[in-house]
Amino acid sequence: MKKVEKKELLRLKNIIESDRLLIKEDFVSVVINDLNELLKDYFEIKEVPILTILRERDGYKITVTAEANRIKSFSFLPKD
Repeated sequence: MKKVEKKELLRLKNIIESDRLLIKEDFVSVVINDLNELLKDYFEIKEVPILTILRERDGYKITVTAEANRIKSFSFLPKD
């Protein structure tokens, strides 16, 4: 199976699992877009991150997977 097909299957699996958790697809899309924008501030991202949300007894386990080509250089702002 091609690498792209595996990633698409993983995304589909995540959508199905999210449906089981009563999380709407729009919610997941918004979170992924926000994560992508945040990560792009620090990394040169290869593709959109993959978000996995699993229901646990007392909450949720949230996993973000992303691939990057490099870490961007930036300077720190002085603390006031």
